[in-house]
Amino acid sequence: MLEIRCSGTPYEVGFQHGQEAEAKIRSGLAFYEAFFQLKTGMDWPKTTATARKFLPLLEADWPHFVEKMTVPFDGILALNVRTEISMGLMTDGCTSLAWKTPGNS
Repeated sequence: MLEIRCSGTPYEVGFQHGQEAEAKIRSGLAFYEAFFQLKTGMDWPKTTATARKFLPLLEADWPHFVEKMTVPFDGILALNVRTEISMGLMTDGCTSLAWKTPGNS
């Protein structure tokens, strides 16, 4: 496991983290580029454009996290909202199921 110790402003922490974990970040970006293409049919530019739609919410509620996302910003943003893109944009929806027996209500 990679352990990185960072300090400073949120931007400085994000920058330090990006420098120390650059190879892992690039690997993650490559993985999710292929993953999004497979799961959603979106290429990387469409994926990052979709990720940007989450930016106003993130800036309003968690601006210090947004400050930590440095270069490449769009890619880092896409990684941070990967579940919302890969699962939230699917067209098959979700299913809810309940099982009721005489002993429970």
